[in-house]
Amino acid sequence: MKKFQDFIGTSVIFEGTEGSGKTTAVKYVHDELVKKDKPVFMFKEPGGTYFGQELRKLIIADHLEHEILDPTARMLMFYASRIQNLKINIIPHLEKGHIVLLDRYFYSTHVKQGFIDGNFDMINGVERSYENKLLRSHPDFLVYMNVSLETSLKRTQLPERQDQITFFENQGKAWRQKDIEGYGKVIKMAKEDGANVLEIDANKELDVVKNSLDTLVEQLCNHN
Repeated sequence: MKKFQDFIGTSVIFEGTEGSGKTTAVKYVHDELVKKDKPVFMFKEPGGTYFGQELRKLIIADHLEHEILDPTARMLMFYASRIQNLKINIIPHLEKGHIVLLDRYFYSTHVKQGFIDGNFDMINGVERSYENKLLRSHPDFLVYMNVSLETSLKRTQLPERQDQITFFENQGKAWRQKDIEGYGKVIKMAKEDGANVLEIDANKELDVVKNSLDTLVEQLCNHN
């Protein structure tokens, strides 16, 4: 029954609501590690594999042409993508001692499909039935991009983002507030469970955020 800490590689998961700057943070850390010649790979969820990328088109689509996607169906598609990514990418890289950066993981599922959609019974069933503990294993580093509702909404409403609006970004102010509250609960639970959490004030300017991420880069260089 493997956990992330059982591998010689290093796992880093980035979490945060829409507009938190999470994806920008993942790319920044990746690029800084590449500059230092570290073996680093990053994967966005859902995605990471051909199968995952095809699922991603359906999962994050603001609407499907002929039907509404059931919330439980969307949740199970997340797990299908995640399991495939584990098998094809994450586990092999960690076994080789590489650094793996994940743009979202089970914490997002617990927030969006658990706290908001109320699917915790099915979430627990799927995660407990999987062959190892990796569907609910804390990583070596958990980076939480903590952002306010106001900043989150402002960023996702920028004109340059309007051609890439996802289902989740289009759920409105009340949903986004629930998402942020859900993250607060999930990260608190992770800390209580012993997770190594780096919480970053994502409301600040990018240069300030990068200073915090530079500390993470240094830790990863020493850890790996």
